[in-house]
Amino acid sequence: MLSKYPKILVISAWYPNSLHEAEGDFIKHQARLMYEQGLDIKVFHASMSVRFLLKGTFTKKVFKKEIGLNEYVMEMPFWPRNNAWGIKKWANRYKNEVIKHCNHYGWPDMIHAHTYLGGYVASLIREEKETPFIMTLHESHIVSNKVPGYHKDLLERSSSSAKAVIAVGDKLAKALKKHIKINPIVFPNYIDFNKFNLAKEKFENFTFVFIGELIPRKRVNILIAAFEQLWQKNENIQLNIIGDGPLLPSLKKQARSLGSSSMVRFTGRLNQEDVASHLGKCHCLVLPSDTETFGIVLAEALASGVPFISTRSGVTEKWFKNQACLFIGQTTQDLLHALYNMMQNQASLDPKEIRRFAKAQFSSEVVIERYKELYLTLIGKS
Repeated sequence: MLSKYPKILVISAWYPNSLHEAEGDFIKHQARLMYEQGLDIKVFHASMSVRFLLKGTFTKKVFKKEIGLNEYVMEMPFWPRNNAWGIKKWANRYKNEVIKHCNHYGWPDMIHAHTYLGGYVASLIREEKETPFIMTLHESHIVSNKVPGYHKDLLERSSSSAKAVIAVGDKLAKALKKHIKINPIVFPNYIDFNKFNLAKEKFENFTFVFIGELIPRKRVNILIAAFEQLWQKNENIQLNIIGDGPLLPSLKKQARSLGSSSMVRFTGRLNQEDVASHLGKCHCLVLPSDTETFGIVLAEALASGVPFISTRSGVTEKWFKNQACLFIGQTTQDLLHALYNMMQNQASLDPKEIRRFAKAQFSSEVVIERYKELYLTLIGKS
């Protein structure tokens, strides 16, 4: 029996590859969940970087089929995308590879592009093949008003060609209105609740955890500083930092200079299964960023029955109206007070209730139903 839903091809400027296995991994997981919810969906990604040349990779094609989801990933060396000329060369190469792929394997009814660079590629495909597309945007630099000048035209062009533009948060949607002429739709991200479960036991010390890339906007240095001040009053606490990035050496150096250094632990990057296992054993997740669009780790914490502390960084707080969700200012003192208060109150929170709340908000069944309705509307079947 033919599905009433259109055939979808997912493309994106971010997607896991052999250089960076965590790059855009949530896009991969969400595509798999769409497949599991009955959508005819495939992924094509052209990963292009000069760093492939250093690995000795000239052109590599990888076909994967994970739980029914077809993924076609190409890896090839290419010019850097750090100027307008490089971006356009990259986008045209990506477009040509998509067209070759679809001519061989069949054309979708619609393209779902993630990121506005992915949307720009989709707009080039539409010019040649008239394939409609929608675009989901996640970029935090739109919220912080740091869109490079040569990117602004790409953002405007991709949005003007899209059948719909989806933002993963209210603040992102508001920031987008400075750049695009259509009103974005706001949908939350969604997660696989089967990957996250309530832990049977917690770590012995009261454990705070950060999960994410170690880059400036995540402000992990502020978290370490606040943790040190709290440790001076209570030594039975621990801070686990899960992730990797350019700031790892300087953060380790900062931690080594503190009295609490033995209680600040860097795990490096973990796969999703290990992250989920570790997260459930912690007492509180902390996200101290200056800018976020959705903050998917917040939903993952709640799915694990774990409360969180987040700075007010652009996350849509109305989706997190629960006692387990604490939003605060961005100073070290704000964070210090929040860490202390969480230690006092965490035991009164019911992990099962936290998970139930999260499931009603961010389960794939709930959010993908909205996407299904949107797909049907856009192809005229609703």
